[in-house]
Amino acid sequence: MNYYQVKHFLRPEPFPEPIFVQFSTSDPRYLPVPSPELLALHATYCKVAHVSGAAEHPNKVYRDAEHMGVLALDGTSTDILNFKLMSLTVDVQV
Repeated sequence: MNYYQVKHFLRPEPFPEPIFVQFSTSDPRYLPVPSPELLALHATYCKVAHVSGAAEHPNKVYRDAEHMGVLALDGTSTDILNFKLMSLTVDVQV
């Protein structure tokens, strides 16, 4: 079934109409579609992070990385450096 409704927490109102996405693959053996169970688990983690406020930390790091020109000498900008370095990684496809 690989057909899912997109949900979000960014805006107070829901989308005007539901948005759906369907996963497909041309090579199910080596590039399988995401597992429905893992997608459901991911959705649950997102809900818990949102309700607990834990989702705000990555958002803050993202915002800070956009506005920061230099790193702090005392090491307090480690999260921002890690975020920027991880965003530079390139996925290698076999």
